Amino acid sequence: MSETKQVLEILVVNHKEGEETAHLFDPTEITIGRKGDNTLVLPSGSVSSHHARIFLKEGKLYVEDLGSTNGTL
Repeated sequence: MSETKQVLEILVVNHKEGEETAHLFDPTEITIGRKGDNTLVLPSGSVSSHHARIFLKEGKLYVEDLGSTNGTL
C-alpha cells in the first residue's frame, strides 16, 4: 500500500499588482523571507530577510515568527 504524501498550498496575494500565486510545498518545514535561501522568497520591503517559518509537528501546522521587524499574523 502506498503512502499519501502531504502537500501544503500557500496562496501569495500581491495587493499592489492584484496577482495571486499558488505555491506547493512539503509541509515539514517552510521558511519565508526576503533572502534567496528561504523556501518561499517574498521580495518586499515589509518582509524581513528571515521572516517566519511554517512547520508540521504531531499532525498540526504551526507558524513561528523569526524575529521579523513587522511581525507575523
